[in-house]
Amino acid sequence: MAVTVQNLVDKINNHPDLYRSVKVMTPGDASFEVLSVPVGTEGNGIQLVARMAYLGSPAAPDQSAQQLVYMRSAIPANGNPLPFVSSAQAPLVGGLDMPVNAGNGTSQIGLTGMTERLPLGAMLQDYEFMCENPLGDNASAVKTSPAGPRPVQTTMPLTARGEEFERFTGEPGLSIALSDAYTCITNFTPYNSETASDGIKQFRIFRGGASAYMVGGLNPGGPLDWVSETFPKSAQPVLKGSILSCRAMLVRNYPEQVLEGQNVRKLSDGDEIQMIILTHGIRGDANSSQGFALNGIIGPAGYGEDWSAADRFRIDGRPMFKGFSRQAPNPDIQVAVYPDDQRVTPGN
Repeated sequence: MAVTVQNLVDKINNHPDLYRSVKVMTPGDASFEVLSVPVGTEGNGIQLVARMAYLGSPAAPDQSAQQLVYMRSAIPANGNPLPFVSSAQAPLVGGLDMPVNAGNGTSQIGLTGMTERLPLGAMLQDYEFMCENPLGDNASAVKTSPAGPRPVQTTMPLTARGEEFERFTGEPGLSIALSDAYTCITNFTPYNSETASDGIKQFRIFRGGASAYMVGGLNPGGPLDWVSETFPKSAQPVLKGSILSCRAMLVRNYPEQVLEGQNVRKLSDGDEIQMIILTHGIRGDANSSQGFALNGIIGPAGYGEDWSAADRFRIDGRPMFKGFSRQAPNPDIQVAVYPDDQRVTPGN
């Protein structure tokens, strides 16, 4: 059988009408593999047909005919009719087109470095953002637009009462809180009671200062998620580097103070208009042509960890706005638990 297979491989590989379509390989035993010469999805259109010929009667073949099943060509020889022939066919599958049409790689100098003042997750670096053009339409991916209520379809665990955590939709009047994060550049080991008792318990970021979560509504404690833009599959987007999905919000703060040793230092009297920026990094890969969404999620329990970050900025002049309520919501609440099986493996 091994000799027969090798002869078949040699015949196909040396056939003048087939060498541009398929190549055959064999490890030297009774098996062989057919590979398409056309790359990508074009090769998926090639079909293989195996025909089996029986020398006996198809209705009641004798013992010798049952044992004499072989591959042969479906061409009559010397005018003799073909015996009973059955066939099976299957297309070659598995070919993928590698997207490479995201422009020529050049970018304007004035657009580079735009991420250096924005918060970044622990797994991201500024050099990953190349100001590329995912759609190949001669328009940069740098884009700003008003952010409407457009949350992600994120499935989260329910509260103890079996209700859904309060959703972040971005409309005026929502109450959110920032929690301290750990600026983590070299240590990516999260806390684990069994394997990493000395690991980091805080939300890990590369640059910024915080994570964020909901404190208003009937069921506070949920993460913040948002959608900035979508790149559908029909547009065949290409993302070779990374893209940063951002959300900027003008907020009014409450009175703030910090404990320094035995002293309490006042940071703000409240009613100050500030800006909060949330970011979430999305890395490109070979499957970006299947479409992707510029979305993000962040929460101190682990939602978006390593890819998301939050930071707060004071505005020049420190504008003020007197709120109708001076009673700050209690930030010490039970946050939505993040599933441990979805956490990022350290170092990946």
